Amino acid sequence: MNEPQTQRARADLEAAGYQLQGNRFQHADGERYLPLYEAKMMHHFTHRWATYEPDGKTRELTDEELKDPHRLPLPRYWVPEREVEARTRDWGRRWLLGFRNITNTTNERTAIFAVLPFCGVGNSTPLMNLDNSITNEIVSAMVANLCSLAFDFAARMKIGGTNLNFYLVKQLPILPPHTYVSEASKQASKQASKQASKQA
Repeated sequence: MNEPQTQRARADLEAAGYQLQGNRFQHADGERYLPLYEAKMMHHFTHRWATYEPDGKTRELTDEELKDPHRLPLPRYWVPEREVEARTRDWGRRWLLGFRNITNTTNERTAIFAVLPFCGVGNSTPLMNLDNSITNEIVSAMVANLCSLAFDFAARMKIGGTNLNFYLVKQLPILPPHTYVSEASKQASKQASKQASKQA
């Protein structure tokens, strides 16, 4: 089944009257286009690793550019916000968790995961779908696990080619969500249970 072409280049959007705001295009009628992220645009703990230049080449953002919190990477293409919303309807969050699926055991790091802004993603960036009951605090700890050297070592031993497929990710040592709960949260939960027991 062929889907309609939804990705558009900067020149097309500007010709249609869209204005670039950050790295999103906005039209006077309210329609928006979100950046289409590719794996090369992200790295550990950042969605601002690389940007596209007007000539179609990519480059890493400089340290000077990264000092500006409003400096965002520009993609090669943009996709309608309504399409992204339709495909992430069950997700319930305004951010995504993805990883690079092209890798190599000769690279400095093998498994590269990052939290992305709410955007379109290409097939080079598979997304992880987490249960909506998992808090952002737990997700933050899980991202630290996914970006750790110990996790990367296990990934390097497991991967034999250049693709980090889902079936491989499912075999990697990702700690389950309940292990990330802080000691303070555990104590608060115990206190709440004690109070409930006394009132019962």
